[in-house]
Amino acid sequence: MVYVGGNAGMLHAFNAETGVEEFAFVPTAVFPYLNKLTGKGYTHQYYVDGTPTVADIYDKENGKWRTILVGTLRAGGKGLFALDITDPEKISLLWEFHEYSAEAVDLAIKPGYSFPKPTVARLHNGRWAVVTGNGYKGEGTNNGGAALYIIDAITGKLTKSLEVTGETGENGLSTPRLVDFDGDGVADYAYAGDLQGNLWRFDLLGGSATGPDTNPPSNGSYGTKSDGISKFQVSYNGSPMFKARSENGQIQPITSAPSVIRHPTRLGYLVVFGTGRYVEIGDKEPNTSHAQSLYGIWDMQTKGQPTGAMTAPPINRSNMTQQSFVSETSGTGATTGTARQARTVSNNPVEWYTDFNATKPIKQRGWYLDFNGGGLQGEIMVEDMRTLGNTLFLQTLIPNDDPCANGAGNWLYAINPSTGGRTLHHAFDTRGANDLILSGIQFGTEGGVSIGQDEEGYKAFAPGDLEPISPDPSSLGRQSWRMIQNP
Repeated sequence: MVYVGGNAGMLHAFNAETGVEEFAFVPTAVFPYLNKLTGKGYTHQYYVDGTPTVADIYDKENGKWRTILVGTLRAGGKGLFALDITDPEKISLLWEFHEYSAEAVDLAIKPGYSFPKPTVARLHNGRWAVVTGNGYKGEGTNNGGAALYIIDAITGKLTKSLEVTGETGENGLSTPRLVDFDGDGVADYAYAGDLQGNLWRFDLLGGSATGPDTNPPSNGSYGTKSDGISKFQVSYNGSPMFKARSENGQIQPITSAPSVIRHPTRLGYLVVFGTGRYVEIGDKEPNTSHAQSLYGIWDMQTKGQPTGAMTAPPINRSNMTQQSFVSETSGTGATTGTARQARTVSNNPVEWYTDFNATKPIKQRGWYLDFNGGGLQGEIMVEDMRTLGNTLFLQTLIPNDDPCANGAGNWLYAINPSTGGRTLHHAFDTRGANDLILSGIQFGTEGGVSIGQDEEGYKAFAPGDLEPISPDPSSLGRQSWRMIQNP
């Protein structure tokens, strides 16, 4: 089956072999707006605007695996839904969660427009859950509020709402990234940004977790977590672990999911994320007053330590290494022959410890790169990143509100996530003069860039365009393994 949301009000299920529509579902949250489709003065209306998430979960009560689909409405409404698609011949509704559902009635932070992409994961209460941000423009978010929702994947019961408070003004939590640091198949932490540029961490270990002796943690080394959901909490005493601010102190909203990679010292992890927003009509106008940025933040507290009462480490631009665009150039594809505009990024070393000596005090807590290549053009990052081996691929967008223009410009970058700087290998087929390693290439076509793989290797695709790409050669081949466990 192929599942596709549509702005005619339905999620559609098509037979992948015949193209015949086999099923359609209309979420409750779009019912109040369906009459607009037949109105004489109809203007475009969003409905089921999100890309569905499909995952396998274990139903402990019935002793079997099930496949579920979790759908979002994005700009079409304030809610999400789950279908059981285990048997394509017997698709059924599991639950709906929206601003008027029983589970949301008493929430201080109610569901907003469901732009965040949900994650399905097994948690330390022994159950599978759908974890997502509360979205944008929900009730209770005008005072800086936002929330991480943890919803039981089978029953739809709201297991926990972890609420945070930023500064006065509009807010909302974006797509979270769940991580399993000890490799036992259970989510330990979640990271997510919000519209006010706050990066939050959520502890999902439970209160009785024991810190592992190994670094990094080995399989299942966080120990038992008998407290379960009662001790799920916002890390660092309810404070953000980082606030994204431009060079001149302007808020940098976070609307895409962070990526998490092993820190090069093997102590903790780097949380990498970009900033920018593309949610409302007004976001089509490029904001050239300040740059948006890419950040890599060092999180050292990842060994099961309870951080609910800890103070967030003081991380800001003054104790981070800056990378920058060092050249605007052009290049030609070695195999495709395609000519492109290109950019290179600096490769400044990050002095994690004073004098680069691990026996001395910590000096730098991360790195950052401002998206100001070619000047302030309003370049933003609103799509999730893709990590291939030791190379981080990310897409940026330059909005354009001119109705006669081709919509927006796209850049694809390949970054060393350990430093935020230039890679040491050719990540793109496109080469600069004298075989110069390029850090970014421009796609001239309208539409997003996606990364896929065929028999020839990895490629970046855009409408009417493609670019062969390559991860770091040292990351090819089997890198790790884990034992398959019973549910």
